[in-house]
Amino acid sequence: MVAFHSSASKLLSTAVVLCIVLFLIATTISGYNYYSVLHTWFVPVQEMPEHLTTADAQFTIGYYAIKQTHEPLFRQEDGQNYTSRLLKSWQRNPSSTQFTFCPDNTLSFNAEHKFTGDYFERYITSVTAKFTKDFSVTRQDSCFYINFKTAMQDYLSFLTTYENAPTIPRTANIEDGLGPFQTQSLSKTDIVLYRKQPVQHGFNKIVFHMHPANTGFLAEMRSNTDFNFMQAKDIPSNIKGTYTSIYNMELASIILTISHPTPDVRNLLYNCIDINALSTALVAKASNFHNIRTILPVGMAGAEIGRPSQDCASALTNAAHKTTTITFANYYLDRQKDLSAFFLGVSHKTGLDIKVVPVSSQDLQEAANTDTLTRNLDTIYISTVRPDYDIFFSLFLNDPAYNNFDTSKLRKMFHQLHSIHDELGKEQIARNMADELASQHVALPLYQNGGLLYFPPNIKNLVLGRGTMEYPDVGDLRW
Repeated sequence: MVAFHSSASKLLSTAVVLCIVLFLIATTISGYNYYSVLHTWFVPVQEMPEHLTTADAQFTIGYYAIKQTHEPLFRQEDGQNYTSRLLKSWQRNPSSTQFTFCPDNTLSFNAEHKFTGDYFERYITSVTAKFTKDFSVTRQDSCFYINFKTAMQDYLSFLTTYENAPTIPRTANIEDGLGPFQTQSLSKTDIVLYRKQPVQHGFNKIVFHMHPANTGFLAEMRSNTDFNFMQAKDIPSNIKGTYTSIYNMELASIILTISHPTPDVRNLLYNCIDINALSTALVAKASNFHNIRTILPVGMAGAEIGRPSQDCASALTNAAHKTTTITFANYYLDRQKDLSAFFLGVSHKTGLDIKVVPVSSQDLQEAANTDTLTRNLDTIYISTVRPDYDIFFSLFLNDPAYNNFDTSKLRKMFHQLHSIHDELGKEQIARNMADELASQHVALPLYQNGGLLYFPPNIKNLVLGRGTMEYPDVGDLRW
């Protein structure tokens, strides 16, 4: 990453904004307004990132925006074949020990900084050092050779993430990338992006706005709006009849975590809690629930459709505990009555004294600041913008609230997961880690959620299977 002195960074930021303003004036004077409402993609959201950097590419809205302003070195849109929009040519040898990259030096981050060979050498050296320490980079003419001593079959996959995309800092809060868009402004209520090279039948401006939106914003939205980050109840009713709808499985799992030092107690809870009944107690309408056998959601390598194996009769027979008080943290305050009735039944079945404790958002915030929230049962929503095993397993290794069990085997496998560079090997280790959580009875998978995504009907090239549907490449859309 290129480093700038703070004063230089401010000058660059001013220059970039000035260039954008002059460009907008020029395009309007030329007789066609490429940045009109017609060419604007609106996204009402419920959260706003404080930064727009590649480090924010792990989080929903940050990822959405970075996906427009940045471009990773490689894409794998069909799940198998790699392509690059940043390289004029590339190749790898059959043993995956040498990779040749020839960058396209006509590309630019902004008006001041191009995608030069010198930049690429610094970039590829820095990013590869995050992947492994045992490598070398050599340069010949306009191409670069990355050499490894052993096969690195997952190297290109590593380079598909937006966290590892080429980037340069503009300010402390904004980075510029090689994507089609550039950040014009970032505030607590809005993000505005402009396309570097406008097109006539596409979107040249993207506006993220905090919802509930003001009246003016709602009036401007018209038909070019991505409503998929609003709550379903807030989506205008006419949209569901006029927009193109696509059913989408979220890359997320809803899990009941079980934290208790006594294995017999965890065994009872894991095996004697009815998954269907608990899911219905949590959410009355369960039409979009999909069964998952482990904590990994469908869409990730190693995930399995189905239900975890449960044997309540055996758990009851083998239980050697005395009456134990168990606390369930309830964040669904409107479901307190249903959840209390459900866990009363579990208490009668198991002999455990299960208390359903309501936890408001304020309680949760205070607990996060003071680390005072105690619970044995907790429903968590684990979501990722891309298939990333760390998101699903690190919680049970690093958070004291969820690792109240023997983690030695899980830690060993987690180390193995990060030590090998074979995709099939990683998948098998992930399966084993998910099974270890099940055998320790600390994570009971409830369901994976699915639902409809809505897109404006005038888009001609909405293609299924191109990355995660919740986060479209707006620069590619045409009408």
